[in-house]
Amino acid sequence: FRMLFTDPKMKYMIPLSSAFALSSVFMISFVSGEVLRVSLDDENSTYIGILTSVTPATAGIMSVIFGFSAQKIGNGIILVIGCACFFMISILFVLLPDFSSWNLALLIVVYGLQGIGRSTFEGALKAEFAIVFTDEKEGAFGNIIFQNGLVTTIGFYLIAHLSC
Repeated sequence: FRMLFTDPKMKYMIPLSSAFALSSVFMISFVSGEVLRVSLDDENSTYIGILTSVTPATAGIMSVIFGFSAQKIGNGIILVIGCACFFMISILFVLLPDFSSWNLALLIVVYGLQGIGRSTFEGALKAEFAIVFTDEKEGAFGNIIFQNGLVTTIGFYLIAHLSC
C-alpha cells in the first residue's frame, strides 16, 4: 500500500488494474445478472454456468499464447490488446442496447473478450509489474491486489446504489 504513495511509477499502473476490475464488475453484475435473463429468456439461469466458464477457458488458452508472444513482442502490446477487449465489450453494449436482440453467439463473444482481457491482467500485467518494480516486487504485487480490490469494491457499491 505504501508504494502507491512513495513510488511515482505506481500511479501509472492503476488504470490497467482498474480496467480489469470494472470490466469484471460489469460482467458479473450486469451481463450475468441481467443481460442473460433478457437476451436468452433465461429466468432460471440455465446458461450462466456454461457462459461464465467461457471467460476462464479463454483466459487459460490466451495466457499460453500471450506467454509465448511476449518473448517476441513484449508485454506492452499484449496489455493494449487486453484493454481493447475490455473496450470492445463496452462498445457492443453501446451499439446494441436492445438485449432482446442478443443471442447466444454474441454472449459467447462477450465472455470470450472478457477472457482475453483477463489473461492479459493475470499474465502480462503482473509480468510488467515484476519488470517495473524489480526492487520491491512484493509491494508491487500487493498493490495489484489493493488496486483491483478497491476498484472492484467501488464498482459493486456503485452498481448497488445507482439506477440506470
